[in-house]
Amino acid sequence: MKRSLRRFVREHDAGPIVEFAVVVPVLLLLLFGIVDFARAFFQRNNLVAAVREGARYGAVLEFPCTAASETAIKSRVTSYFSSVGDAAPATNTIIVTPSSAACTAAPPSITVKIQNYPFTPVTPLFKLLGGNRSIQLQASAVYRWERAP
Repeated sequence: MKRSLRRFVREHDAGPIVEFAVVVPVLLLLLFGIVDFARAFFQRNNLVAAVREGARYGAVLEFPCTAASETAIKSRVTSYFSSVGDAAPATNTIIVTPSSAACTAAPPSITVKIQNYPFTPVTPLFKLLGGNRSIQLQASAVYRWERAP
């Protein structure tokens, strides 16, 4: 038994094991990088859909330049996130233009923007490349106010 074990060890090189140990981390990093990119793309799509929903809602309001309208638009954006299961952005990162403070007449369009929505990747690839641990995503949508004279 000992002889056959020694012969087995002598006849098989360790080259494939070393190659496997070198290649597998690179392949796993590539695989998780693809997964991170897909997650970031999905999150960006959710951001775009949420701001479109908010801008669409603001475009059909009677007069979108009130504080209540601005709050309702922001609420519409955050409620979209709860419907898809993502964490809703903070209301101070949702910007509605024209804001209730700056609007004096009927606006020609409604702009809803989300700034600095944090996305944290699974892999530390961005940190290894000298970046931050999280990525800030942004999205905006512009709709014409439909009740404009």
